[in-house]
Amino acid sequence: MLNILTKDMIYKLNDKDSIDGIMYLLTYEVALTKNDKPFVKGTLQSEGAIHFKAWDNTAAYDLIRRDDIHHAIVHITGSVDVYNDIKGVRLDTLEVIPESDELNYLDFMETVYDTDACWMTLVDKLKKYCSPNAMQVFFMIMDDVRVKPSFKYEFAAISHHDSCKSGLLAHTTKVVRWAEMVFLYSDIAIAIDASTFFLAAALHDVGKCVEYQHGGISEKGKIASHLTYGVEILYDYKETIIQLVGENTFDILIATIQQHHGQYGDQPRQLIPALVHIFDSVDTTLSDVNARIREDSQKGIKSSIYIRDVGGNINY
Repeated sequence: MLNILTKDMIYKLNDKDSIDGIMYLLTYEVALTKNDKPFVKGTLQSEGAIHFKAWDNTAAYDLIRRDDIHHAIVHITGSVDVYNDIKGVRLDTLEVIPESDELNYLDFMETVYDTDACWMTLVDKLKKYCSPNAMQVFFMIMDDVRVKPSFKYEFAAISHHDSCKSGLLAHTTKVVRWAEMVFLYSDIAIAIDASTFFLAAALHDVGKCVEYQHGGISEKGKIASHLTYGVEILYDYKETIIQLVGENTFDILIATIQQHHGQYGDQPRQLIPALVHIFDSVDTTLSDVNARIREDSQKGIKSSIYIRDVGGNINY
């Protein structure tokens, strides 16, 4: 019987307790101690992320340095490592386990959302507000070879909001649902084309299908962010998108992908990118608050949270 370790199981152990089981290795990198001693540090995943270290005198270190084993199911042995009150794992040995029908990376991802329900809600909302041609654009992008395998299951972030299975889909769905709030403001509602607005909200983070892989940074993600890859995906369909919804809508979609980070990137220059930025920030902030409250509740702690601004700064 497979002994799958979870983050919660490890968190219940004490410093230096032995561990032996299966987890998912997301990413890692070689680092140096203050004395220039090399070691490997990275992130394991199993119903939540947990950091690990492997010192240069271990078999785990040797394997990681010899082989590329990012994004792999692994059998690990080692011990719990507590540093600055943060629990992690100190690896001794590591063995790669091939994916199979019985065991694949999704088995290790934290489940917070109902994937099918989120997808149905997203599509229903878009059909309500988008033109038939805009829906063609949406499904065309969803069928792209870079998007289709991961949009429904990829994380929305590595260690930030919705860093869980289907986090990207859930975040997108919530942004689209937040977007309905514009109809409370008559002048804004008149000033925008609803079909373009909701399509832009649905595609604003599509580049994360390239930037991330199974909840970790992909090799391409080490080169550029989802802002770049989202634009790249849409440009591959530029002529078709323009034929279906017009050049202005294409330009607005590109601008939204490039500018939805607002003060943290290229500033929005049009109303639709600015609105998507606002609702993206609201959902990011509230998702972080929600996750912190859930984590504190699981630990039996009463959360003390206040939000300084809508840009996502949260203080505890």
